[in-house]
This record gives sequence, structure tokens and C-alpha cells, in this order.
Amino acid sequence: EIRGQIGGPQLFNADLSGDNEVEPVGPVDTAASGQGVLALSADTSALHYRVSVDKIISITAAHIHLGAPDKNGGVVHTLYDGTGSFDPGHPISGTISLTPTNVLDLLAGDYYVNVHTVDNPGGEIRGQIDPYVPPSHLNAWLSGDNILRPVDTDAAGLTRFTLVSGLSLLHYNIAVNDIVSITAAHIHKGTADENGGVEHPLYGGTGPFDPDNPVSGSLTLDAWSLVDLFTGYYYVNVHTAANPGGEMRGQIIVPNLVYLPVVFK
Repeated sequence: EIRGQIGGPQLFNADLSGDNEVEPVGPVDTAASGQGVLALSADTSALHYRVSVDKIISITAAHIHLGAPDKNGGVVHTLYDGTGSFDPGHPISGTISLTPTNVLDLLAGDYYVNVHTVDNPGGEIRGQIDPYVPPSHLNAWLSGDNILRPVDTDAAGLTRFTLVSGLSLLHYNIAVNDIVSITAAHIHKGTADENGGVEHPLYGGTGPFDPDNPVSGSLTLDAWSLVDLFTGYYYVNVHTAANPGGEMRGQIIVPNLVYLPVVFK
């Protein structure tokens, strides 16, 4: 009568707008919008999230509420309580612990994200949390211009990614031109305008990696990695003997889906 495949983490998203607010709260006439990406951990105990907004001011709170798309409901989880920054330049992220009942409500489509402001205390923008089927093919175009202190180099590269095995495995292939003495390549965590630490090694210096010898492999992704990947927080960085901090880099681009405030180079 019922069946479910045993798998890894699951992805969800929420598109936030004033039109989604339900009477008596809304619809709300606002230019504000927002996006949320959420990932349920493989053991279903935690929900990781990142929410970005645009054209909105004076946010006081953000929650997950219980309710169908045409219903208002009570708060079940707090995403932002007014502490710290939450505005178009500062998305929020975090982790929520879930009970089995919470998981069933999430999977039933009965959760929505609501962002509250001073002008609209009942909610200015809202979006239902729905399953998200991400693209399976992603790319990162690599160049010295993308290094935050641009590197004068003729080097260029392309990293192709393929997501398989229930979202938990990411295959990659890196091809490069006009570059010598590659020492390492990694996925780092950071938007296009910031540097970040290494999250996943792609090449550690063992074996050939040059224009005649691309490198390939596979990575295992957890729920948090999926949130970072699909909100534009991952970039590929290729390091060389001449430029140990990175000779070329490129943001991993999600086709047809750009989450604020990320600007892809």
C-alpha cells in the first residue's frame, strides 16, 4: 500500500513573495522576494537551510509555519529571531532538529516559510516548502580573473559535475589549458565575492594533472553540502607552484537558478 526508497538527503525549496501571503494577512503588495533551499539529512533528524531575500527592509523574524498553501498556521520552527543581520546582503542559514511528526508534515507539504517585517508583522513574503529536483549537470568556468586579487594568467579551465545516487554522489571532471605545475584543486566554500576554506579536495598533487591529463573523481555530499551547492556557495580553485593561493577559480553555477545575493563571475 505504501512504499519508499531508502536513500540519502532530500532537497526542498521555497519561493517567497507577497502574493503568497494568505488572508487576512495578505496578499501583500511588495517588491520583496526571497528564496530558500532546505535539505533533510539522510537520517531525517535535521533540516539544514539557507534563506536569501531581496528588496526588503526591517525584517523582524522568519519562521517555518504549519499550514497548506491556502491556510495560515502557527510557528513550528524559528529561522531568524531578530538577532544578527538578515537583509538582501546577509542571508540566514542554520539547522533545525526534527521529530518524526515534523518530518511527516514536511513531506506532506504542510510547511511554509514566512518572513515578517516592521510594516507587515503578520508576514511580508511567504513560500511553501516543496520538494526540489535539482539539475543533475553543473559547471564551473575557471579563470585567473575570478581570483579576488585577479591573477595575470592565460590559464583557463572547465569543471563538469554530475549529481547521481539520490543526491549523495557528485562526479567531477576538470580540464585545463595553458597552465603548469598544478599542486592542488579543491571546492571551497564562498560566494563569488569572498574567499573561503576548503570543503572538498579534487586533486591532491598525486598523478598527472595538466592540459593533456584532466582529472576526475567522485565526492560524497551530505545535506549541508547540498544546501551550499545549490545556493551558490561553492567554487573550484586550482592552485599552482607559481600561485599557491589559486591561479584560477570559478563559481559552480546552477542552471536557471540564481539565489540571491550571489553574483556569478
